[in-house]
Amino acid sequence: KNATQQQVAFIENWINNYPKKLFNYKSPKEFLQAG
Repeated sequence: KNATQQQVAFIENWINNYPKKLFNYKSPKEFLQAG
């Protein structure tokens, strides 16, 4: 099954804003902004 560009963008956004245990429960986006 091929994903549409919109589906890819949605999933990418979800992954980048999802808090991760690895980053002390911060999202990758927050982790990178914090430096």
